[in-house]
Amino acid sequence: MTTLLALFQGLAKRRDDLVREVDGSHRPSLRGYNKHFLDVSISVILGSLLVAYLIFTTDQFVIARFGTENLFYTTPLVILGILRYLQITLVEEKSGSPTEIVLRDRFLILSILGWIISFVLVTHAG
Repeated sequence: MTTLLALFQGLAKRRDDLVREVDGSHRPSLRGYNKHFLDVSISVILGSLLVAYLIFTTDQFVIARFGTENLFYTTPLVILGILRYLQITLVEEKSGSPTEIVLRDRFLILSILGWIISFVLVTHAG
């Protein structure tokens, strides 16, 4: 999941470079991309990330490790976070700084905090 998230952020940054019209001489790798390709790639990666998270939450080893079969209840918050980041990337076209996005976007912050709280509640519910 970490690799998929990093790949998504890298593609989102390349998309931001294209939107901001950074010329190919500054970043030669941009010549191999266009906005449509990046949009489709980002969608595929985020779909894969969601599937990977669902597999993680239902994996028998993970269930045994955390002592609960209810981790999948945290999935809606993951979906909300993914959709918000996707909105920032595709609609607002502000995906140049992932750190700034995570630290400043209230909805994304609330999604992450909600996920943490729900994860703790699900894994520590008796």
